[in-house]
Amino acid sequence: MADSAAPVRAIYIVSDATGETAEKVVRAALLQFDLGDQLIDLRMFPHLRHEHDIDTVVAEARAAHALLVSTLVRTEERELLYQKCTAGGVQCVDLLGALLGSLAGFFGAQPRGVPGLLHTVSGVYFRRMEAIEFTVHGDDGRDPD
Repeated sequence: MADSAAPVRAIYIVSDATGETAEKVVRAALLQFDLGDQLIDLRMFPHLRHEHDIDTVVAEARAAHALLVSTLVRTEERELLYQKCTAGGVQCVDLLGALLGSLAGFFGAQPRGVPGLLHTVSGVYFRRMEAIEFTVHGDDGRDPD
């Protein structure tokens, strides 16, 4: 008897930081499709910053017939990934490249190209955490005013 289970479709998420941005966008987009019993395997490849890592991911994506979705901020890495995907016959979607290009034109400035800026912690954050800790430690709950 043949197995009637739906095949698993793989989507590889490639990022030079955590990959959260791409994952959220992919999950939001997937909700727009009635996939029935289609199984989706989302695989995260965060902190991708070296050519050999790109080679490995593209080779794995090719073997899995996966769609590769990326949020690489450095132009060189985006172009390298695109070249490797094209050469390997891997379908690739660049979520940030067009937006960064449009924003550069809009603002008349070039993007920094620094991975992980969305998740950086600033001095403001630390001061806020100190204020919360002070409040929690100083509140004995006896005077609600």
